[in-house]
Amino acid sequence: MNRIAGEHARIRPLDGLRGIAILLVLWFHFWEISWFSHEVKILGQTFNFDFIPISGFIGVDLFFFVSGFCLFWPLSHEGAEGLHRGNILNYIYRRAIKILPSYWLAIFVILIFFEKSFQTWQQTAWHAFTHLFFIHNFWGDTYGSINGVLWSLAIEVQFYVLFPAVAWLFKRNPLAVWAAAATGAAAYRYYFAYSGRDDYEFFMNQLPGVIDLFLSGMLAAQLLRWLSRREDAWIKPTSTVLAPVFAAVFLGLLYKFYQVRYDVTKGHFLTTYRTLFALDFIALAVLSCRAASAWIALLANPAFTYLSLISYNLYIWHQFLGRLMVQSRMPASAHADPHNDADWRFQFMLFAILVSIALASAITYLFERPLLKRQAPGPFKPRH
Repeated sequence: MNRIAGEHARIRPLDGLRGIAILLVLWFHFWEISWFSHEVKILGQTFNFDFIPISGFIGVDLFFFVSGFCLFWPLSHEGAEGLHRGNILNYIYRRAIKILPSYWLAIFVILIFFEKSFQTWQQTAWHAFTHLFFIHNFWGDTYGSINGVLWSLAIEVQFYVLFPAVAWLFKRNPLAVWAAAATGAAAYRYYFAYSGRDDYEFFMNQLPGVIDLFLSGMLAAQLLRWLSRREDAWIKPTSTVLAPVFAAVFLGLLYKFYQVRYDVTKGHFLTTYRTLFALDFIALAVLSCRAASAWIALLANPAFTYLSLISYNLYIWHQFLGRLMVQSRMPASAHADPHNDADWRFQFMLFAILVSIALASAITYLFERPLLKRQAPGPFKPRH
């Protein structure tokens, strides 16, 4: 298992899953903006794939899962007790150098050049302060005030703060800690979903409502580490057969929301099905890593792998760029409401995707990656 044996080796199927996650989010937000819909004829049959973008908010859940996996994977090998002092310093540095520069760059550019809704400098300072320190999701007025997608980055960073303690507990009894997190998160979601509060979705999109997704990623990493020590002949063929099955289950869960979207809210759907998504993510990730190379190549294809590479900056900028394009009438439409213009919907979808990928690529290669190559200062330099 050379591809997963090294502590710092890249795991190709996880790159594929991250690519799928950003594709789902991208498609979902641009569908929200444009209402783009398209039917495809295959062998004389008409297929409509609208269920994918309409359910694409699940991509954020998949991001949380992948984050939990990648954070815990280096600690999942036998004998590792957790993050010690030197490791914690290195961990803080690596998370900070990855997250902060691109995030702060986006906030600075948006506030200086685009944001016009804050009427006083005190309002601007308050919204900037909450975003700079990743606490903006605690209040409704700051939740998505600068850039709507940044709420999930606040949750990510809040989990990063807790991760050393969570990892220490998880190493001692992975199944028990995962079960406690899954039970607690489900109870939290059910409480707010059926509390009668109008703002229950705000509370569901807080760390307690999604922590089981991070822990599910950690459990998948531990299961894969356990399984990687076995070379039984049945593992690869069984994984190769079952991995596509759980990929189909994932699509089926997306289609389930498409079927019930007029009967239940997104929040109530996630209350019921988020645990099932987490379990499916675990199976899909572990089985894909032990499957035959053909399945790995399909999941971690060049397109998904590249989207994974630029996913952070693509996530930060895509929705903002899409809304800016609509406000600037780019592309232009002959209709007063461009949503009634089929040509505009197609053109917007195409241009928004291309512009977002181009900008994310530029920031990733010219700004983010040069910073990531820098060595940490002092005695806690990263080990390679």
